[in-house]
Amino acid sequence: MISKIQDQSMRRKQEEEERLERLQQKKEALLAKRESNQKERDRISKEEEEQSRLENNEQLKKVIKQLRHAFERLDTKKDDKVDVDELTECLEKLGMKQSKKQMSEMLWEANSDVQMSMSWKAFQEMYLRCINDKTGLEPKKFFHMVEFLMHDASDKGVLTMDDCMKVLLRRYGKVEDQNLTILFGKGPVDMLSTVTLDGFLRNINKLTLHPVKKASITYPPVKGASPRK
Repeated sequence: MISKIQDQSMRRKQEEEERLERLQQKKEALLAKRESNQKERDRISKEEEEQSRLENNEQLKKVIKQLRHAFERLDTKKDDKVDVDELTECLEKLGMKQSKKQMSEMLWEANSDVQMSMSWKAFQEMYLRCINDKTGLEPKKFFHMVEFLMHDASDKGVLTMDDCMKVLLRRYGKVEDQNLTILFGKGPVDMLSTVTLDGFLRNINKLTLHPVKKASITYPPVKGASPRK
């Protein structure tokens, strides 16, 4: 009789332990789900904030039509992403043959998505990073190609002198004859001059805009004051 009571007590204890364990598991699953939902909400909120920041960026507002044109010209699959195959196809149509490794490196180094395909958001971020880079350290191979596509509005595969002047104005705020000559890689340059993507990419890196040096100001010595060092 005592043994039977002990067995029942043990079973009840075991059942209670199992019930508590199931309850704990449900509680942990609920907490994990809440945490996952919060992370997803945070991710969506961050994306919306970043998208709003891009939409309200004054620099992007000025070029958004041309930038979108370049993106859609690359995005032949129409999945709102640019991948290596699309990039390779576009360059081949423009007379440039590059290895898949070269295309992968070009896309990867410019892509803030850290993936092998670039979203529209990352495309805009790339443009802003490169156009505002004052150090010269930002990778710009992909950016240069995008600049060409932006200004080749009629999809003819060449830039005219007027197109190249717009490139220089957007970059530097002014146009210098020397820079135009360098960009075309030959002279003299006139309104009928054109440059292909291959020539544009080869010459764009040669452009150098030397900043105007401010004249140094010499202050007259003040009587009784120690001389400036």
